[in-house]
Amino acid sequence: MPYLRLRSELDSVMTAHVLFTALDGRWPASVSPSAIRLLREEIGYQGLVITDALEMDAISERWSIPEAAELAIRAGSDMVLIGPWREVAATVRGLVRAVRDGSLPAQRLDEATGRVLALKGYPSSTVGCLLA
Repeated sequence: MPYLRLRSELDSVMTAHVLFTALDGRWPASVSPSAIRLLREEIGYQGLVITDALEMDAISERWSIPEAAELAIRAGSDMVLIGPWREVAATVRGLVRAVRDGSLPAQRLDEATGRVLALKGYPSSTVGCLLA
């Protein structure tokens, strides 16, 4: 696998909205727990995982941007790419709701935040979800 050599050299990886049926016949890679698990566990990549733009048709024809963002974060992505700025507030509200109702573990947001902060050079001790 050519990516094994790069796993420790890349700061971030962007997932695509492709349906890779051999891995997961239901979910596009950006929202697929199987795809992110392959990246994290089998390849061993522990850097930042970013989705491609959630307003693209492969995603937006099935889910709203806030729904897709929650799916992507739950699957293991650390950041979601949102083009239309008007969707950001609704997406944040959706993530807060998901943490508060228990459908998205606060620990998952802490992991994602930790990767973002680590890339920016902040210590991991600054992470802690305030939404729980």
